[in-house]
Order: sequence, then structure tokens, then C-alpha cells
Amino acid sequence: MFGEDCRDSCGRLEHVRRGKLGLGLICSYLSKINWADGFPLDLVEVKLERLIAELKYLNEFHAEKISHTRPARRAFPTAKLTDENNLEQPTLPFQRKAVDAFREEQAQHRNNQDCEASDEATAADEEQDGQEPTKKPRFSLGNPTMVDDDGLLVDVNIQSIEEDKEKREDKRRDIDHFFREPSIRQLNGKEKSYCICKICPNMKSIVNEATTLRCHLEAYHSGKYRKWAQENRFESKLPGDIKKRKADAEHVVRTLDQDLKEKKLNERVIKYTDKAFHQAAIEWLVATDQPIQALEHSKFRHMIDVASRATDGVKIPGRKSTRASIKQSFRDHLKNLKAQLNGPMVLGEVSLTCDAWQAGNTDGYFAVTGHWIQETATMQWELKSALVGFTRLCNAHN
Repeated sequence: MFGEDCRDSCGRLEHVRRGKLGLGLICSYLSKINWADGFPLDLVEVKLERLIAELKYLNEFHAEKISHTRPARRAFPTAKLTDENNLEQPTLPFQRKAVDAFREEQAQHRNNQDCEASDEATAADEEQDGQEPTKKPRFSLGNPTMVDDDGLLVDVNIQSIEEDKEKREDKRRDIDHFFREPSIRQLNGKEKSYCICKICPNMKSIVNEATTLRCHLEAYHSGKYRKWAQENRFESKLPGDIKKRKADAEHVVRTLDQDLKEKKLNERVIKYTDKAFHQAAIEWLVATDQPIQALEHSKFRHMIDVASRATDGVKIPGRKSTRASIKQSFRDHLKNLKAQLNGPMVLGEVSLTCDAWQAGNTDGYFAVTGHWIQETATMQWELKSALVGFTRLCNAHN
């Protein structure tokens, strides 16, 4: 009970600090113990005193008072990872860190034991020589309930925050040099902090904000500020100087990007063979459900002939551009057909035929075809046909 895994990094009992639910778990545990069965009551007394001390701490000190001084949580390794005969290595970073810390503590503990053994041997030698052995203070765990002024256990090492405080103060060193201590004023029923500039002759007061104060220094005292920063080895915090440093850094990055060029991978060109083309044509027929005689169509042969003349590859059009091109081709077809029928080569009448059919998706379509006789040369006539209308039906074709 109250082992190392039940405490946080500050040595506090975690479940007690979490409220009634955690304390209820402890009471439930205590109620299940058989106290009459040779239980070490002296140890129980120490544990209960520790619990009482924790409860007193919760009543006397507020948690926010020590929130800024509480060190980070420490992860403890499991028994499997700390076993020397275990060949499995920790995989996660926090596991490796915990195992390393555990091994360092074990090594330090062994060194302390060796020192104590050496001291005991020295004392035994002095006693044999008739000399009074040197008394050394023994290591003591101390009172487990003893707390300091902040309510923390006295045997807990707390990381000092003075260093971080000095860093924060160092960042405002320029403001502390050029401005007086801030003062609180009432403005429209609200309190606001103001600082007075030491250089301005009229003792101008400015809102106590780092950016606002440095803007004032840049506008009126930039020369004195930069001189002071150079003499005191302080990096200028003026907005203009910060912007210039960022621009210089971006310029360096851009310059580096200009020197770095992406290496293009050489495109692998497959050598043409009749066998490879025949296989590709068969795959196209099967994948698009085309009839076998499609390969013998004159337009297909024309398309292959055009593609074979390309020297830097063929750009295949997409679905949207193909749809738009088909609509535009039909409009151009009707325009040319109108000019042809009104020309001198067609002197007779035009006969119309109609047809309707249903597609595989049950959509109905209606088409109108024109037929006429065209005089291609003197005393030579030829029957011509052309599609003059095509539309989709709102219902089935029958």
C-alpha cells in the first residue's frame, strides 16, 4: 500500500488527491484486510499517518499554489523491463528513458553500499588497533509525514525555477532599462497597467505591453536603443529589426532553393513490337466490351496512324473534354450539312426517315436521317445520307 507506483513525481498520493472516488478505493482496500492475522500494525500506523498528512495537506493548501513548481511526471519501468535476464529491449522512448534512470539509480545504490562496507571495514580495523572508530551519520529515511512551508515532502527534490525566471527577465531587459516600473490606473472602470518612458522629456506613459513599448522605442529612440543593445550584447527586439532578420533568413532559404534542382527520372520507353501492340489491342477490346471488327474500322486505323506520328508521347483527352468535343463536332456537322443541301449539287428533294430505340440502361432515343441524290459530276449521281436530328425521349421508345 502506498508504493512508488501510487505516488506522483512530487511524492504525493495520487488517488487521494483525485477526490472522493480515489479515497473510496483506499477505504475499500483497508476494509478487506484481515488485521488479526499477524498483520504488521507498526507499518500500518506509518501508512495511516501518511494518509492523514495527505488529507491535512488538501485542507490547508490549494492545488494552484504549487502547480508552477510541480516537476514533470516520472515514468517507472515495469519489472519485466528491469529484469537482467530479460532479452527484450524497450521500444518506446519513455520506456528506454525510464529503464536508463532505473539502472543509474541501481548503480548509485550499489556504490553507496560499497562505501558503507568500506567504512565498516575501516571501523573494524581501527577497533582492532585500539582506536575509537569514527562515527558517521547513518542514512535515515526521515519522517514520511514531514512537509515544508509549501506543503511538499521534505525528501522530494524539486527542480528550481529560478533559471526560467531569469530567462524571462532577460527577455524584458530592454524594457526595464528604458521604462520605469509599471503602475496601475483606472480607465472606464477597468484597471490597466502603464509604463513611463525614461527618455521622453514629457514623461510619456504607454500601455504596459512589450510590443507597444518597443514600437515606441523604434519610433522615437531607435538610435539609443540599438546602441544600448550593442553595448550590452542584447539582441534587438524592435519590430523592424525582427522583420529584417526574418527576411534575411527567408532570402537564405530562397537562395538555397534556387541551387537545388529536382532531378527528373528517365522515362522508360518500351520498344514497339507487333506482339505487344496485338496484346494491347486485345486487352482494349475486352476491357471496353468492343466488337472484334472494331480493329478493322477505318477510323480506328486512322487514330492509330495519327498516334504513331507522335515524337513525345500522346496526350489522351479526358471525359469532359471528349463530351464537349463531340457536341461541338455535331454542331459543325449540322452547319456544313445545311450549306451542302443549299448548294448547287443538290437540286432535288430531301427524304426523311425516323427511328427510335432503347439503350441498355432503358433510356429511349429518337433520330432523324436525311436522304438525297447529289450530282458529284456531270451526269453522275450518288445517293447520300446524313443525320439531321438526335434527341432523348422522356419515356420508352414504344
